[in-house]
Amino acid sequence: MEISLKQYLVLLFIFFITACQPQNPQNSQNSELEDSHASDQQEMMKEVYVTAIEVDSNIGNAAASRGILNLKNNCLFIDDMLIVIQTPYLTWKQNPFVMHNEFSKDEMRVGDMVEVGGSSTEGSSLDSEDIKWRSSPNAACEYQRVWLANNMNSL
Repeated sequence: MEISLKQYLVLLFIFFITACQPQNPQNSQNSELEDSHASDQQEMMKEVYVTAIEVDSNIGNAAASRGILNLKNNCLFIDDMLIVIQTPYLTWKQNPFVMHNEFSKDEMRVGDMVEVGGSSTEGSSLDSEDIKWRSSPNAACEYQRVWLANNMNSL
């Protein structure tokens, strides 16, 4: 019994169509949701280290930058710069971590695209002994550059 080219192509076509179909899409979606929920719970349990300088008033913005709030060793960064808060109008709470702009009533979370006002500088500038810290840099925070944030809003 000889298989014709036409029969061979039909069998090959059927094989590829059935092989490309998900076996159980409901289970696949459920496991993705469970993985997402588990990572959300892990994020909620981490304490975010926020570096802040003690100031009485808001210092003017010299520049603005846009980026994504992210964590590196549980330290708050915008892109690759450690965020150093230097305004009394930016506050935060833990579990889950939320940054509040008391002036604009904006709320920001890790993963949000934000715009920050302030300026950037070399990380070594934080080594000065005359800085009055509200929350000093954590030893786990590794950084080359810092963003001195006077304002932050979500985009």
